[in-house]
Amino acid sequence: MQYKLILLALLVVVAASACGKKNSPNTEPVGLSAEVSITKDGFSPAELTVKQGTQVIFKNEDSRPHWPESDLPGFDSLQGIPAGQTYSVTFTRPGIWAYKDHLNKTLKGSVTVTE
Repeated sequence: MQYKLILLALLVVVAASACGKKNSPNTEPVGLSAEVSITKDGFSPAELTVKQGTQVIFKNEDSRPHWPESDLPGFDSLQGIPAGQTYSVTFTRPGIWAYKDHLNKTLKGSVTVTE
């Protein structure tokens, strides 16, 4: 499962970079997205690299709620995400953004945002 998600994320990045070459330097990419699954074992993939402007969708595939949060302003679901539901955040600032599950702080991950 993790292999498939990593492969999917790489395909999204490759496709986005191929399309992005036609944009003018001041144009932000539109429509980029990636998905992170949340299970009882943690976030998958736990480390993700995306381009600036990418929307990351956190999908709870566990029976218990999970609450992703980070120090990045605007990256806090503000409550537990119920089973089968999603929470999304668009990364507009380059950097490495660590996050954790507010309800289970042992579950951690990071998103690296590139320009």
